[in-house]
Parts: sequence; C-alpha cells; structure tokens
Amino acid sequence: MISRIRKFWSRDEDGTATVEFVIVFPLIMAVFMSTFELAMLTAKYTMLDRALDQTMRDVRLSSGNPLSSQDVKNSICNRALLIKDCHAELVVEMTDILPPVWTWPTTTTSCANRGNGTLPVVNYTQATSNKLVLVRACALVDPWFPLTGLGMQLTKDPSGAFQMTSVSAFVAEP
Repeated sequence: MISRIRKFWSRDEDGTATVEFVIVFPLIMAVFMSTFELAMLTAKYTMLDRALDQTMRDVRLSSGNPLSSQDVKNSICNRALLIKDCHAELVVEMTDILPPVWTWPTTTTSCANRGNGTLPVVNYTQATSNKLVLVRACALVDPWFPLTGLGMQLTKDPSGAFQMTSVSAFVAEP
C-alpha cells in the first residue's frame, strides 16, 4: 500500500513551477524594489544638488543685496521639486572658511529632527566680498520601500527618514 502511494506521488509533477516561483519571486521583487528605490533617491539627490548649485549662483551674484537664510531655503525648495515637505525639513548652513588657516567645519551636517519637530540651530554667515563660503544643505527623505533591499540598508534617523546632504562652496564676488 505504501509503495503504491509513493509511486503515485513520485510520478506526479503538478506544482513544480509553483515551488520555483515561490523561491525566485521574492528575490526578483527585492531587486526590482531596490532598483526603484535607488532611482528615486538618485533623482531626489540630483534635484537637491542642482537646486543648491543654482541658489548659490544667485547668492554669489547678489553679494550687494544679501539673501536671508529663509530666502535661500525657499529658493532651494522651489527648485528641488521631488523633496516632500522641503520647507519644513530642509536645513541650510553657510560658513566662512578663512584662507590662512583653512578651518573646515568639523561637525557633520545638521538635519531636522522629526521626532520633536525642530530644526537645529546652524551657522548662517552672509557672504561678503572675496570670502570663501561653504554651504551645506540637509533634507530628510522617506524611502519608498523601507523594509526591502536597499531601503533596509540605508542609514535612517529614528523617524525612518534618510538624511540627504549636499555641499557647495563659492567665493562671493565684489
């Protein structure tokens, strides 16, 4: 009796494709989701970087009429369209670099804190003629798939957001 059942089940090949599908499908979806996540992060970073560069060009050329930190932030956010809630979560820091000493900021770029809804106090120095100015912008970006592939590997803050940082430098023209 048992040998008959074994022969019957050993010849039956129904469901073999399902087993392969169940094994391979999660891997293919993880690769697809990671690729999509990388594409979206790249697009957001590119927009942030370009918005910062364009805004710094405006700041550099308007040295006679200095822009406030809120004006700079608004300019960056108006150009970085893919960054959600940019006006509330973007932090912009401008620091003079003194040429004889070349003292660069030693701290990492400050980002917003979603946990308590505050923005950190950062140094914002108006650009004066012939001064080298380092500008750092930090925006919080939510991953599309935080529990899959690349989204799981990203370093995130306690709220689950990824900190995206862009840096630029310029010399204010007289």
